[in-house]
Amino acid sequence: MSDINKSVEALSKPLCASDVEVRVGVVTAKGASLLLYKTARTDIARLNEAVGLNWKREHYYDAKGLLLCKISIFNGTEWVGREDVGVESNTQKQKGLYSDAMKRAGFSWGIGIELYKAPFVFIPCETVKDGNSYKLKNRYAFNKAYVSDYIIVENDLQFTIKDSGTSKIIFNNVLKVFNAEKAKKHFNTLTTAEDINKAKESACARYPQSAEDIENIAIKRLNALYGENK
Repeated sequence: MSDINKSVEALSKPLCASDVEVRVGVVTAKGASLLLYKTARTDIARLNEAVGLNWKREHYYDAKGLLLCKISIFNGTEWVGREDVGVESNTQKQKGLYSDAMKRAGFSWGIGIELYKAPFVFIPCETVKDGNSYKLKNRYAFNKAYVSDYIIVENDLQFTIKDSGTSKIIFNNVLKVFNAEKAKKHFNTLTTAEDINKAKESACARYPQSAEDIENIAIKRLNALYGENK
């Protein structure tokens, strides 16, 4: 595998939950959509992690007056660049334009590309009429929303959105998949019947579809500690 392919592979690794933020998208009469996004800081951190000093960025306007960002990576002999155009934000137009251009160029290198696989998230909530559109009745309703449990399962993006103020789950599409090997390793660290039974009850509640497997793992651990007739 060439150096540039290794770089692309490293850049394309799924982001962590802490790399992803939440903002309100479209507001309707019935609620609001929530969008996952990355910041330019995330792109910079991933580039530094994946290729160290062997990258650079350039901003420039094309013949149509559109601002582009080119991210280039040194492959050992030459610079290889990928670019994309930025779109102004609703708040800080010029700063948002530069930031958006970099984020889009980062996508072209695979940074956070899985965000395009995010499902549509719509949260029913109170809204009010605002001219020809709608706005949140409580403008701060989702200000404390954050992402957790951010994973890729069989090419699907699964995540949880929580409220950091109340700890309530706002959205969740994470499938609770039972992993028998991890469960065995965990039960093998337990040394009392009380701890084993507590772990069994907790696991059965979380993975009800795998209750029989969990029971068997717990029984084997108890037998290993106390004998088969205990």
